[in-house]
Amino acid sequence: MEIMDGNEERDKTIYEDLTEVLAALREVIIQNFQIDLPEARVVSMTTEMVESGFLEYCRDENGVLCIRPKEPLYDLRIKIIKTPDGPAPEEFRQKWIGFLLAARKLQAGYVLNPGYENGGYEVLKKDALGMFRVVSPEGADQLAEIFKDSQTLLFGLDEAEIVP
Repeated sequence: MEIMDGNEERDKTIYEDLTEVLAALREVIIQNFQIDLPEARVVSMTTEMVESGFLEYCRDENGVLCIRPKEPLYDLRIKIIKTPDGPAPEEFRQKWIGFLLAARKLQAGYVLNPGYENGGYEVLKKDALGMFRVVSPEGADQLAEIFKDSQTLLFGLDEAEIVP
């Protein structure tokens, strides 16, 4: 049975609710049966991303277990070879052709955006738009507004090629 459906906000709510229920159930079992149980563990996409090397566990200044991107995160260089899909006007999207960008490859299943189900390349928005601003300040401003809630930009596997 699959509970999560790819809607990030709803999936996060389900994950948090399940984590709370599991923690409460664990406490009930410990108190009523006086047995030692291992730490509650909910396996999620985050766990898979740690195991695949995209994320790593760490502890914050208070000793709380956290997850962070594993360095080096953007270890590839890509060249944009095709007008990327997206919500920006075509006149701006065409200007990406020829750009060389630091990127990381996202495997199928790790990209939640429609159209990137087979994977893609992720680049840091601030770096990419900084370079884009040289060729089109107006385009960079418009792209910054369109993607204001994102820290990264995505390019399809067929829109870029890896370069040495």
